[in-house]
Amino acid sequence: AAFCFGERVAILDGNVKRVLTRVLGFEGDLASAAQEKALWALATELLPPPAQRGAIAGYTQGVMDLGATVCLPRKPSCMICPASELCVGRRAGAPERFPVKTRKLRRSAQSLWMLKALDPKGRVWLEKRASRGIWAGLYCLPVYESRALLLNELAPDARCVAQDDPAFLHVLTHKDLHLHPVSVAYAAERPPTGSGSWFEAGEWPVLGLPAPVRKLLAAGD
Repeated sequence: AAFCFGERVAILDGNVKRVLTRVLGFEGDLASAAQEKALWALATELLPPPAQRGAIAGYTQGVMDLGATVCLPRKPSCMICPASELCVGRRAGAPERFPVKTRKLRRSAQSLWMLKALDPKGRVWLEKRASRGIWAGLYCLPVYESRALLLNELAPDARCVAQDDPAFLHVLTHKDLHLHPVSVAYAAERPPTGSGSWFEAGEWPVLGLPAPVRKLLAAGD
């Protein structure tokens, strides 16, 4: 949203959280959902104003790069930081103690099967994910907990054959996703699931897609 369309939305990856909590002296424990939400609100307030929509992408990339190259977790380069005069953490002499996070989340793993359905016109079927959970609000291939559940969802009159594509690993912050794509060439335009749409090759690239789905579609384009 920020990079492609210039929308006034904040990005809070690990690097940005570190920069903002140090500059602001944000003492909230980010292990708490309420404090995480509070930091999101502050990050949004700091964005360029709506009249400067063209500055959103540059500002966002700048803060991300600042955290990746200067405002490091250990031994931050405060002397060359362009935000040093504003930084509460630097003035306190202890920038390394930010961000505050007391509880470490356990790392987990999950296996998912993804249906890559193509109709006779070569269009791919995508559905919009729910507003909560993994890949919330993004367009995605239909996802299933097992291969059997995926096969059960195939239209009985579609005359389709399922082909298992190479599985691959996608790493999230606290979870390893083992993804198993299954390609199905539909003989009819009947939709694979109840909600979603067929998208042509020139349509899906502009959608908000999870990184592994975009990679999977681009590889087969």
